[in-house]
Amino acid sequence: MTDIDPIDPARLQRAYDRLPDFHAAIFSAKRHHALTYAEIAEQTGLTRLQVQRIFADALYRLGRDVREQEQGIAIGPLRRFLRDRMWDAELALRVWRDRL
Repeated sequence: MTDIDPIDPARLQRAYDRLPDFHAAIFSAKRHHALTYAEIAEQTGLTRLQVQRIFADALYRLGRDVREQEQGIAIGPLRRFLRDRMWDAELALRVWRDRL
């Protein structure tokens, strides 16, 4: 037995939908179409290492988004949201509430 909890497919789909288009395309080519990194690199004009890094970043983003959804906030904690933006607090709170 493993200690890994199953992930709700709808939650994973929401996280996938938030990926940048290019990340989603690389992820889909690797996971769903079973292309190698070299094949994807040849089709996109990137190097194999660049493709590997984009794929790794897509996996990281998916994992982060799924974990944040489990906490109940899809965009992350308010503190990080405010820290990442140099806006005044009133505007940041209004935008943060609108994104929920």
